[in-house]
Amino acid sequence: MRKVTEVADVVDFLNGHSCFFIVKQAVNAKQIFMKTVDYKYYLRLLRKYKVEYNIKILGYCLLPGFVYLVLQPKNPRVLSIFIHEINQAYENYFNARYKTRGMVWKPRYKSRVLGTGQDLFESIKFIEFIPVKALMAETPAKYPWSSCSHRVMGAENRVLDNNLFS
Repeated sequence: MRKVTEVADVVDFLNGHSCFFIVKQAVNAKQIFMKTVDYKYYLRLLRKYKVEYNIKILGYCLLPGFVYLVLQPKNPRVLSIFIHEINQAYENYFNARYKTRGMVWKPRYKSRVLGTGQDLFESIKFIEFIPVKALMAETPAKYPWSSCSHRVMGAENRVLDNNLFS
Protein backbone atom coordinates (compact mmCIF):
# COMPACT_ATOMS: atom_id res chain seq x y z
CA MET A 1 0.00 0.00 0.00
CA ARG A 2 1.33 3.42 -0.97
CA LYS A 3 1.72 6.23 1.55
CA VAL A 4 -0.21 9.42 0.93
CA THR A 5 3.02 11.25 0.19
CA GLU A 6 3.97 8.80 -2.54
CA VAL A 7 1.33 10.14 -4.95
CA ALA A 8 3.91 10.13 -7.71
CA ASP A 9 6.24 11.45 -5.02
CA VAL A 10 3.85 14.31 -4.53
CA VAL A 11 3.87 14.98 -8.22
CA ASP A 12 7.61 15.16 -8.36
CA PHE A 13 7.56 17.26 -5.25
CA LEU A 14 5.21 19.84 -6.62
CA ASN A 15 6.81 20.11 -10.03
CA GLY A 16 10.26 21.04 -8.81
CA HIS A 17 9.38 24.33 -7.13
CA SER A 18 10.85 24.63 -3.62
CA CYS A 19 8.56 24.88 -0.61
CA PHE A 20 9.42 26.81 2.54
CA PHE A 21 8.35 26.67 6.18
CA ILE A 22 8.33 30.25 7.56
CA VAL A 23 8.00 31.56 11.12
CA LYS A 24 7.66 35.27 11.82
CA GLN A 25 7.62 36.46 15.44
CA ALA A 26 6.51 39.69 17.08
CA VAL A 27 9.06 41.69 19.06
CA ASN A 28 9.13 41.08 22.82
CA ALA A 29 6.46 38.35 22.55
CA LYS A 30 4.02 41.18 21.85
CA GLN A 31 0.45 40.45 20.83
CA ILE A 32 0.08 41.81 17.30
CA PHE A 33 -3.37 40.49 16.47
CA MET A 34 -5.62 42.19 19.00
CA LYS A 35 -9.00 41.88 17.30
CA THR A 36 -10.68 39.91 14.54
CA VAL A 37 -10.18 42.82 12.14
CA ASP A 38 -6.40 42.51 12.60
CA TYR A 39 -6.36 38.85 11.58
CA LYS A 40 -8.57 39.63 8.60
CA TYR A 41 -6.30 42.48 7.53
CA TYR A 42 -3.22 40.22 7.61
CA LEU A 43 -5.07 37.60 5.55
CA ARG A 44 -5.97 40.31 3.00
CA LEU A 45 -2.28 41.19 2.79
CA LEU A 46 -1.42 37.54 2.16
CA ARG A 47 -4.02 37.40 -0.64
CA LYS A 48 -2.72 40.59 -2.23
CA TYR A 49 0.99 39.81 -2.12
CA LYS A 50 0.75 36.13 -3.06
CA VAL A 51 -0.70 37.22 -6.40
CA GLU A 52 1.85 40.00 -6.84
CA TYR A 53 4.81 37.70 -6.12
CA ASN A 54 3.41 34.47 -7.63
CA ILE A 55 3.55 32.49 -4.39
CA LYS A 56 1.31 29.60 -3.42
CA ILE A 57 0.20 29.53 0.20
CA LEU A 58 -0.05 25.86 1.14
CA GLY A 59 -0.67 26.34 4.86
CA TYR A 60 -0.84 29.09 7.45
CA CYS A 61 -1.59 29.80 11.08
CA LEU A 62 -1.85 33.25 12.64
CA LEU A 63 -1.36 33.37 16.41
CA PRO A 64 -1.41 36.44 18.65
CA GLY A 65 2.39 36.86 18.45
CA PHE A 66 3.43 34.62 15.54
CA VAL A 67 2.76 33.88 11.89
CA TYR A 68 3.47 30.42 10.47
CA LEU A 69 3.41 29.87 6.72
CA VAL A 70 4.11 27.08 4.26
CA LEU A 71 4.85 28.70 0.91
CA GLN A 72 5.82 27.72 -2.60
CA PRO A 73 7.19 30.64 -4.61
CA LYS A 74 7.65 30.24 -8.35
CA ASN A 75 10.91 32.12 -7.83
CA PRO A 76 12.49 31.61 -4.36
CA ARG A 77 14.41 34.89 -4.72
CA VAL A 78 11.20 36.86 -4.11
CA LEU A 79 10.44 35.16 -0.79
CA SER A 80 12.24 37.69 1.42
CA ILE A 81 10.66 40.60 -0.48
CA PHE A 82 7.21 38.99 -0.08
CA ILE A 83 7.68 38.58 3.69
CA HIS A 84 9.11 42.11 4.03
CA GLU A 85 6.24 43.73 2.08
CA ILE A 86 3.53 41.97 4.09
CA ASN A 87 5.17 42.66 7.42
CA GLN A 88 5.89 46.30 6.62
CA ALA A 89 2.30 46.84 5.52
CA TYR A 90 0.97 45.15 8.66
CA GLU A 91 3.35 47.11 10.88
CA ASN A 92 2.12 50.40 9.36
CA TYR A 93 -1.49 49.29 9.84
CA PHE A 94 -0.90 48.16 13.44
CA ASN A 95 0.93 51.32 14.47
CA ALA A 96 -1.75 53.55 12.94
CA ARG A 97 -4.66 51.54 14.35
CA TYR A 98 -3.29 51.28 17.88
CA LYS A 99 -1.48 54.64 17.89
CA THR A 100 1.89 53.08 18.59
CA ARG A 101 5.32 53.47 17.05
CA GLY A 102 8.23 51.24 16.27
CA MET A 103 8.80 47.70 15.20
CA VAL A 104 6.07 45.11 15.46
CA TRP A 105 8.09 42.17 14.10
CA LYS A 106 11.50 40.80 14.97
CA PRO A 107 13.85 41.84 12.17
CA ARG A 108 14.45 38.34 10.86
CA TYR A 109 12.13 35.51 10.06
CA LYS A 110 12.99 31.82 10.28
CA SER A 111 12.75 29.73 7.15
CA ARG A 112 13.48 26.17 6.22
CA VAL A 113 13.43 24.60 2.79
CA LEU A 114 11.19 21.56 2.74
CA GLY A 115 13.07 18.76 1.05
CA THR A 116 10.35 16.18 0.47
CA GLY A 117 6.62 15.81 0.09
CA GLN A 118 6.60 14.23 3.56
CA ASP A 119 8.28 17.38 4.96
CA LEU A 120 5.56 19.44 3.28
CA PHE A 121 2.71 17.47 4.81
CA GLU A 122 4.37 17.32 8.25
CA SER A 123 4.93 21.10 8.23
CA ILE A 124 1.31 21.82 7.31
CA LYS A 125 0.09 19.41 9.99
CA PHE A 126 2.44 20.99 12.54
CA ILE A 127 1.25 24.56 11.99
CA GLU A 128 -2.42 23.61 11.85
CA PHE A 129 -2.13 21.79 15.22
CA ILE A 130 -0.39 24.66 17.05
CA PRO A 131 -3.67 26.24 18.29
CA VAL A 132 -4.69 22.88 19.80
CA LYS A 133 -1.34 22.48 21.56
CA ALA A 134 -1.61 26.07 22.80
CA LEU A 135 -5.13 25.33 24.13
CA MET A 136 -6.64 27.96 21.83
CA ALA A 137 -8.95 25.49 20.07
CA GLU A 138 -10.36 22.00 20.66
CA THR A 139 -9.50 20.84 17.15
CA PRO A 140 -7.40 22.35 14.37
CA ALA A 141 -10.50 22.92 12.22
CA LYS A 142 -12.11 25.03 14.96
CA TYR A 143 -9.33 27.63 14.97
CA PRO A 144 -10.46 30.39 12.60
CA TRP A 145 -7.02 31.81 11.75
CA SER A 146 -5.40 28.75 10.21
CA SER A 147 -5.71 26.97 6.91
CA CYS A 148 -7.11 23.78 8.45
CA SER A 149 -10.83 24.53 8.34
CA HIS A 150 -10.48 25.58 4.73
CA ARG A 151 -8.46 22.53 3.76
CA VAL A 152 -10.52 19.97 5.68
CA MET A 153 -14.02 21.45 5.66
CA GLY A 154 -13.80 23.09 2.25
CA ALA A 155 -14.70 26.51 3.64
CA GLU A 156 -14.16 29.29 1.12
CA ASN A 157 -10.80 30.95 1.41
CA ARG A 158 -8.92 33.02 -1.14
CA VAL A 159 -5.65 32.82 0.79
CA LEU A 160 -5.04 29.08 0.70
CA ASP A 161 -4.00 27.36 -2.52
CA ASN A 162 -5.78 24.05 -2.14
CA ASN A 163 -4.76 22.63 -5.49
CA LEU A 164 -1.22 21.54 -4.72
CA PHE A 165 -0.68 19.98 -8.11
CA SER A 166 -1.42 22.84 -10.52
